[in-house]
Amino acid sequence: MIRGMIKSAIVRKLAIPVIVSVLFLSLVGVALAQSMPSWQACTIPDYQNDGGSFQADAWMLQSDGQTVADCLGQTFSQYGNKTMQEMINFVYVDPYAKSQSDAYNRFNEAVAGGNTPFGQSVFHTGGYTSYIAGALYQQQPSSPENAWADKSWYNTNIHHFRTFGAYYYNGAWYTLVATSTESYIWYEFTHVWTSFNTSRDVLDSSLLNSTINPGFKELPNLNLGNQIPASNPTLSTGDFDGKTDYILSPANINMNTPVSYF
Repeated sequence: MIRGMIKSAIVRKLAIPVIVSVLFLSLVGVALAQSMPSWQACTIPDYQNDGGSFQADAWMLQSDGQTVADCLGQTFSQYGNKTMQEMINFVYVDPYAKSQSDAYNRFNEAVAGGNTPFGQSVFHTGGYTSYIAGALYQQQPSSPENAWADKSWYNTNIHHFRTFGAYYYNGAWYTLVATSTESYIWYEFTHVWTSFNTSRDVLDSSLLNSTINPGFKELPNLNLGNQIPASNPTLSTGDFDGKTDYILSPANINMNTPVSYF
């Protein structure tokens, strides 16, 4: 019995740091690291263009941390009825945030105060993931069935996105974004994908032309190697042109902008 009590105490003692680690990682939006397949990897250069960089995932993944998100399995005749693959197509960097939570809050306020305001919208699929520097990040917004969007879920031409991060590297916080345009089809009771480029461009323009938060800077576009050629027999990235927008935050973000929830 004593041996059993000692064994039980050891197990409890060993379990405590593991539980604490899991809770901490959950709070910052990171899951325990899995192995990222090498073909998914891309390089994000330091925004200061000083030669530094870190590895990240070029794709938005499903909740298993392995399978690339595929627009709910929808296929489209204009793209050969191939399986669609959802990519990272926007990178946001903030060298002025004080912490990960501050980076998240500043980003939230920045997109809410853009020329095209984005809020948090319900009735979107959730649970997506993506790797940054070897760790598997959970999507933000983290609430089930939530995404950032420029209009309510029941509309057409909804520009929406999910983010991964923020990740701290060399004095700045980096947020990776997977954005796309979709429309709600009432007679099918579902959203249907329409574009990757359009939503990326809308988000880019929204920040660069913000009157509430002036001073966003467009950095040179990135090529993350996540445009699938039309010759691929089974997979497609639709209208994606291979360009990932790279945006630098200004120092001053209005933290009193009302954030919509719809």
